[in-house]
Parts: sequence; C-alpha cells; structure tokens
Amino acid sequence: MRYTISEMAALLGVTTHTLRYYEKMGLIQPEVNRETGYRYYTVTDTRRFNLCRELRAAELSLEECRELIGAPTVEQSDAMFNHQIAQLRRRQVLDELAIRFLEHKREQYRTLEQNAGRIWVQNFPEMWRLTFSQEEAADRDKELQQEKAEWLKCMPATRWVSRLPRRVMEQFRVGRNEYDYGLLVEADAARQLGLRRTEIDGMYDGELRRCAPVDGATLPEAQASVLCEVAALQDIDPATPLSVYTEDYFAGCPAVAIHSYGAGRAYYLASRFDAAFYRAFYRNAAQETGLTPAWPEALPDGVLAARHGKSGDRKSVV
Repeated sequence: MRYTISEMAALLGVTTHTLRYYEKMGLIQPEVNRETGYRYYTVTDTRRFNLCRELRAAELSLEECRELIGAPTVEQSDAMFNHQIAQLRRRQVLDELAIRFLEHKREQYRTLEQNAGRIWVQNFPEMWRLTFSQEEAADRDKELQQEKAEWLKCMPATRWVSRLPRRVMEQFRVGRNEYDYGLLVEADAARQLGLRRTEIDGMYDGELRRCAPVDGATLPEAQASVLCEVAALQDIDPATPLSVYTEDYFAGCPAVAIHSYGAGRAYYLASRFDAAFYRAFYRNAAQETGLTPAWPEALPDGVLAARHGKSGDRKSVV
C-alpha cells in the first residue's frame, strides 16, 4: 500500500514538515510522481521512520540514525552502539547520584532549625579533588579547563568546594582570606563516571612537601617543591610507585613511579625535587641499564663529559 504525505503523517503521528525533513536527511525515500510532484510512502518508509524514532529515543542523533540505516560495517555499528550504551550507563549512574543528593538535601532542609548553630565532624569516604584556582586566581591551563568542564557536567555528583591553604591558615584573618577553589567527588563515583584524577597543586616560594620511598625502593627521602602533581594509578596494568607524598591531602599518592613497557621502562616524576634526589635517581637508573660514566672521576659542578666513537676507539670529551 502507498500513502500520501498527509496519510503518512496521520499514521505515524507526526507533521508533514517532519516527514519532509526526514526525507531531506535521507532517512526515508518516498516515491515522487514527476508530473504532479506528489509523494507516496510505503511500508518500508514506515519501518525506516520508526527505527529512527526508536534510535532517537535512545538519544542517538539523526546523523547517527542515517549511518545506521545505511550500510555500516559490523565494526562501525558496534562502535556506535557501544558508545551510546556507555553514555546511557554513565547517565544512569549520574541519575542515581542525583537522587542520592536530593535525598540528602531533603534531610538537611528538614533539620535546618534544629542544626542551626551546631558544629559537627563528618567522615567522608575516599574523595578526589580537582583544584583550579590558587588564592582565587583561576588556572588557565587548557587541559585543566577541559577537565574542569567535564567535572562540572557531573554535578551534583561533583561538588564545588573551597579550601584555605596552609599559608593562609597560618596568617588567618577573619573575613579577609583567599581560598583555593575546586571540585570534589567521591572516588567510587568518579570511577563509575570515568573521571580522571589529575591535579596539580601549586606551592608558595619556600614551601616543601616530604616524599618517602616505598618499601624496597632505593631512592632517598626527597623534598618536593613548586608543583606537586596528584595522580592515581590505573586499575589495569598500573605503574609501580617508588616514592609517595607523605603530607597534605594527597599523602599516599605516587610522587615517583615506574612502568615497564615491552623491554623498556618509563619513569614518572610528579614534582620538582631537590638535587640530592636527582643524583640518586639518575645514578640508580644508569646502574640498572648498565651505563658507565664517560669520565671515571667526579667532575665539578657545571662540567660535563661525553664519550664519542665506536667500541674500541672511544674518546672522552670534557
């Protein structure tokens, strides 16, 4: 059976404008009478239209519908479906977290009067924090701004928080303190939502953070300064920490880590360390790889030595 555009619109419960737009997109392909210009639709068009409607209800775009109605390969269709399934599952997690947030706020509003003026200590589970300002000056790093935008999309699972850094606390002035702003999220929720924990904590001149080697590591204790990157090890094929921060909210996070890749190794240094640490670090790395110094004796600061030539005919240049 063939349907006119008005009959097709009535059958599907849409407007004729919608049918024309779907035709323009290539989603349906009515027969067109060249003499009269009339369009006639068939059962194939109803099936194509309703498949698009179902896909749209699952939040795929019309462009994606067009690709799926075409002739995608199995790999292409799998990639599109898997991506959308992941997005919907992520949204499902967000919805559950939003419900939990509202239930918590409902209880808070119910007890506002009886809790007025009270101070209490509240224990939280493991939390991740993304800091993007130092003393109210916004960090304009592009990568950090992109991550901030991603975290903001996850509100109310993520929460806007402010923190008084140690230096401000030591010089506390009522009503005149500048905060470090950021976002906070429960670690389990962050993992479910696919958020990353990559934070860089900027420190003041002269401010240091102590780092200690893990059991079995040959590195010395070190003092981190200037910037401290806060990172978490991957769940799959994680790196091996060699040294960890021992202070502040990122205590226990890796300051130095190593990861094997094929026959090679990659080292991760999360901060700027003192000179004694670097001497020990490079000496250990050279010994592990079998490197020998180009000059047998210790050289003064600022003097470098290099070895040139092939095996058996090498010369050292200072």
